[in-house]
Amino acid sequence: MASSISQETDPYFLSVPYDKRWDFFQPTIRSLYIDDNHNVADVARIMKEVYKFEASVPKEKKEAAITALGKRVREDSTSTAVTKYKGAEISKKKLRRYMLEQKRTHKKDVAVLYSGGNTFIRWNLPYRAFASSASAAANHRSPSGTTALTPRDISVVSLAANRIGGSPFINDPSMLDAPSPNMLVSRDKFQRERTDLFLGGRHETLLQSMGKREKMTLTTWLYQFWLFSFKTAKYWGVGPRNWTSDMLEFDRYRDEVSSSLSNTPNFNGEIPATPGSSAAIGVIGESSDSNRHPAQLCHWAIHAYSFYHSGESSPDSVDSEGVSDSEDSESEEPESEDWENGDLGTRDPGTWKRWTANRNPTSFAKKLKAALKNNRFSTICASDLPITTMSLTEAAKNSSAALLTECLGFAIMTRNPQLFWKILPKIETAVVQNSDLYPLHLATSFLDGSKTCCNILDALVNRMGAYSSVRRLFINDRGHTVLDNLMMAILKSHTSCTPHIVDDFFKDLNHWPGEEVDICGRWDADSPCVRSHLAGGNDSIPKDWKHMFCHTSVQTICHCIGRIFGPSYAPKIDTPSGLFMKRCRKCGHKLQLLPLHSLVLVAFYLADSGCENENLFGILAVLVCLLANGANPIDRAAISMKALVGQDNVDECSHELLEPIDIAAKIPDILMSSWTSDVKLGWNVFCSVLHYAGNERRSAEITTRSSVDSRNHGDDFSAFLEYGSDSDVDMNERSGDRDENEAETETHSPVCDHDEPNNNFYGRSDVVGKLWAAVQTELLTYRRLEEGDSWLSSNFDMRSLLDGIPLGFVSLPLLENDMMKPFCRCGRFINVHDEACVCVDEACSHYFSNLEDWERSAYIVIPEGATYYEYADEA
Repeated sequence: MASSISQETDPYFLSVPYDKRWDFFQPTIRSLYIDDNHNVADVARIMKEVYKFEASVPKEKKEAAITALGKRVREDSTSTAVTKYKGAEISKKKLRRYMLEQKRTHKKDVAVLYSGGNTFIRWNLPYRAFASSASAAANHRSPSGTTALTPRDISVVSLAANRIGGSPFINDPSMLDAPSPNMLVSRDKFQRERTDLFLGGRHETLLQSMGKREKMTLTTWLYQFWLFSFKTAKYWGVGPRNWTSDMLEFDRYRDEVSSSLSNTPNFNGEIPATPGSSAAIGVIGESSDSNRHPAQLCHWAIHAYSFYHSGESSPDSVDSEGVSDSEDSESEEPESEDWENGDLGTRDPGTWKRWTANRNPTSFAKKLKAALKNNRFSTICASDLPITTMSLTEAAKNSSAALLTECLGFAIMTRNPQLFWKILPKIETAVVQNSDLYPLHLATSFLDGSKTCCNILDALVNRMGAYSSVRRLFINDRGHTVLDNLMMAILKSHTSCTPHIVDDFFKDLNHWPGEEVDICGRWDADSPCVRSHLAGGNDSIPKDWKHMFCHTSVQTICHCIGRIFGPSYAPKIDTPSGLFMKRCRKCGHKLQLLPLHSLVLVAFYLADSGCENENLFGILAVLVCLLANGANPIDRAAISMKALVGQDNVDECSHELLEPIDIAAKIPDILMSSWTSDVKLGWNVFCSVLHYAGNERRSAEITTRSSVDSRNHGDDFSAFLEYGSDSDVDMNERSGDRDENEAETETHSPVCDHDEPNNNFYGRSDVVGKLWAAVQTELLTYRRLEEGDSWLSSNFDMRSLLDGIPLGFVSLPLLENDMMKPFCRCGRFINVHDEACVCVDEACSHYFSNLEDWERSAYIVIPEGATYYEYADEA
């Protein structure tokens, strides 16, 4: 009967009679009890919570249950392993011959990397942090986890003597406990099968097929390779040419062992390390990094004309001749050439020298392949892994396109422009489109407003735009748009919200994508504070590391919005959002928000779960930026407020068509009672601007429609007939789809010279235009220089905005004191080099910026779209 049940259609075997489900779950229960060393109560709890199988074992039947599950006393066990096929015993020689034949057949198959482009870049957490962040299903064996490797009609009874430390995959120096020849062949078979799962991108299936110690070994090794790749990419062109395990300091940031694993018999609390090195896994020693918090003061990037300066050495300024990305021979570089810096330590990048030009040019892809082959980056022996590194090396060699996609991913994550612009021209857009990389989402998950701002995203948009693929890459496999990713960047960087707030799919996750990189440059994935924090088993950045939605972060978000929606080939700014999406429990209708609806909810969470001193200026700036780029404040979407808070039911449809401002109006006052006065003021200004923009947009569209009607209809009677033909349509059922004639009329009635023919522009509001110009100037001229300083300058007064916006005027010192250069009605400054990245001298009538802190600022070039992309490629 087992074979007749499909786990894909019935993953928990709920259609099987209760007494028969024991048979299906027996491998899982055995694994939890034997391999993972859980007691009976824990097994029962896990089966109930994870697999929806509730069973209690009476105390008097405990011993019988243990016997039925195959639990044995491991010490002093001397019986031999027996393998049976359909009840008949198989000789060991036959079994071994069969497995060796399988091995020979397997060697004929060509190993290739999964084309998804995320074989390696997803392993960004050490074991305990990964285990905390991963879903419950990934942390326990699948109900059919063993059947994927062992058919049901074959049974194997194994001995503890041949299961060293509870696992057949970890070597042990004791000859008394040495595995038998058959066990070695079996281990090789398991390694091949698991390697195939890994290379095929079936990572969760792989994890579910392994015990806890095997998971620990594999995830630790994969994290070490990830950190090696991250470091190599981040510092490409300076410092070490070949990062080793000692340079990566894995002994200094050791992953703490969980108590349940350390209680496993024959387990000494460590994973075997490479000869001559310290153990890979242990208890965190005393280190000043353990209690180190990042500084609260931001860093920031300043766009300028073809000029670069940073407070410390940066990969941006590396001589490109010495870092050729051309593929050369597969020979490895000699160890003597690992360093350009003599005996300098590895902890201070500011002291590192650039690589010598024209000496042994190599490529990033070649570095990754060499590392897989020599394993010098890791403290774990390749032979101790449950997968084979030989197959990984072969797959990397045979899959140049997939590996290059991974290289692009690491270049994006590390924000190293020098490496990024050398890899990008080699990438085929079609390959990226057919992968799971989603480069635009990756770039907006690893934003760095202190060094690169929007430049990486701009290069990607222009590269992909040349092949008309930006729109195709605008929505990822989760249904999230790139704009959604920017909204998540706000929540992850400046609130205590967890990922499940925005998507039920993330309900088991605590770690935001890219959380290990701070948007305002205060920590990075390889920072000592982050590595110590993750090594302690923490999977998310604590709230006390974060600070309010600061100017550096706001400017980066707004610049990215301009990069995405500015070009003529840009996706529509009102593309439905994938955040906060629900379904009606009664009728099944998809309740999908539009961008401004999502922004209102992000503003609420920023107000309710934000950091100390939050004032909501940042979210107001993002609102004005979206309005200036064409987001429609009167588009409606089907929304259920009850569903958003999990209070809907199957007996009624609670959804209704709402404008963005309607969501804000429906938030109960009781939820705002604990907000600070600054947050309440910011929320009122935010709602006031949104309400005014909606009324103004509605009035403009009515005027536009009247103008169209007066031109298209000869008399009032014909106009009546035109409207009468649509009289049976309930206007309350419209959800944001404007009449095509209205849209065309607006497009062909330019308000200013900036109104180019694209989908994302709105310049008909004098209020929004003035606000947008003032917001840009504030971001260009002010930063908090010392702790205790105001987060907002005196030139931008939120109180005066609250008084003036409802009346239709903007009163700010920036305007009243003539501190800004002339700007258009749409809010764009006149005669600027780049509308998305205005420079301070283009916006200010005189110089009053306080951003010249040379230790915390980085001057970076204006990307200039495709022009800069071509320039960078030639550099």
